[in-house]
Amino acid sequence: MQQEQTLAEMHRTFARNTNSRVWQLLEAPHRSAREDDELLYAAYASCYHWLQVGTRVHQQRGEYLIARAYMSLNNAVQALDHATTCLQLTEQCQAEMQDFDRAFAYEIYARAAAMNGTWTKL
Repeated sequence: MQQEQTLAEMHRTFARNTNSRVWQLLEAPHRSAREDDELLYAAYASCYHWLQVGTRVHQQRGEYLIARAYMSLNNAVQALDHATTCLQLTEQCQAEMQDFDRAFAYEIYARAAAMNGTWTKL
C-alpha cells in the first residue's frame, strides 16, 4: 500500500520535478514551440510550489529560473524583470543566501540587462 503524501510534500515534489524539467528543456539542443511553452510554465510552476513550502531563498532561485527561461525565449524585458526581482531578493535576504545564490543573481541580472540593451540601477 502506498503511503499518502501531505500537501507540503506534494508541493516539494512538484517544485523539484518542474525545476528538473526546466533544466532539461534549457539544455535541449532544439525545442519545439510546445516545449518553449512548457519551459516557461514549468519555471513558473516550480516557483509557485516553492512559494507554498519554501523560503525566500527558494523564491530567489525561482526568479532566477524564470529569468533564464525568458532569456532562452529571447524575451529581454521579462528576463530583466525577473532577474531584477532575483537580485532584490538576494540583497534583502543576504544572510540566508549561499555564495552561489549571490553569484547567480548578479550573473542573471548582468546577462538580462545586456540582452535588454540597458543597464539599470536598482
